[in-house]
Amino acid sequence: MKKTITVVLLTTMVIIILIWAVGLRFPTHIYSPDDLHKDHQGIQDCRQCHIPFKGAASGLCMTSDCHTIDRLSQLSNKLLSDLHISYARQDCLHCHTEHKGIAGKITKPFDHKTIDVSILHECFACHTVDYQKAHPGKYNTDCNMCHISTTGWKIISFNHNTILGKTACTTCHSMPKDEKHKKFPETCETCHTTKNWREILFNHDALDSMQVCIECHKKPSDNLHATISEDCRVCHSTKKWKPANFDHDTYFPLTGDHCVSCNICHQSGNYQQYTCLNCHEHNTSHIRHEHEEHGIYDYGNCLRCHKMTVDGKSYGNPAAEAYDDEGDEGEDD
Repeated sequence: MKKTITVVLLTTMVIIILIWAVGLRFPTHIYSPDDLHKDHQGIQDCRQCHIPFKGAASGLCMTSDCHTIDRLSQLSNKLLSDLHISYARQDCLHCHTEHKGIAGKITKPFDHKTIDVSILHECFACHTVDYQKAHPGKYNTDCNMCHISTTGWKIISFNHNTILGKTACTTCHSMPKDEKHKKFPETCETCHTTKNWREILFNHDALDSMQVCIECHKKPSDNLHATISEDCRVCHSTKKWKPANFDHDTYFPLTGDHCVSCNICHQSGNYQQYTCLNCHEHNTSHIRHEHEEHGIYDYGNCLRCHKMTVDGKSYGNPAAEAYDDEGDEGEDD
């Protein structure tokens, strides 16, 4: 038993020594989560930045071989240089990290309130790369004109009154490429406001009277609109899209007992079909028998064969005998 314990202990010690030796020879492969940044590739010894069993130490950043005050003062960007010097005696790890790969980002988000007021609004000094990626050369470098928060880059507020009448919208905003916008000049204020881009006010009277609506507006794909021509003005106005006015008399008048909900005649929202059998006292099996004995199997569209008169106007098959809505029924075939 003692011999077994001794073998296990010796084996464990040998494994530990091997791991330590390999780690000493190839520390990056054993201990490092990733490669150092390209600017730190010259570092060969982990102890240049790390204290054994304690981790990275901010004080080691300021050694004679690295980021001394003298070197920081030589940065080409003076504001960035002043910022780092003001933090020189503090914890570098508050803003920086490492082992994110050769091209990794080694700066961390931090509280901008800790920055000296004299350089707080000089955003471009630190965020040059961000500016060049977002809008290179398009706007000036006074970021505070639009970006009002240091906690969120996309929190934006801009007072357009400072440039209205002086600067064209397309100086900052790209003109849409769609067919709709190609028809109009670059006077965005004709339709858009500076308070809400999607709040659109458009004077349709400026259009050609023969302008087709679907050149700008997409035709709905529902069953109801599938039965209607492309002349949207039959139902809609240019003042307000809803409510719409639909002249049902073109197809069938909704007067008297026929003034019912749409789903009574058009089941399942299918406006391309209708049925009369939900109201009229016909026995379904009798109707089926009467039609099928004449070889008629599609008998849902009553007015295809039959005719009726409502308010003195006839609807349906002109060749058929008319059924009067007042109660008089013509002779049935």
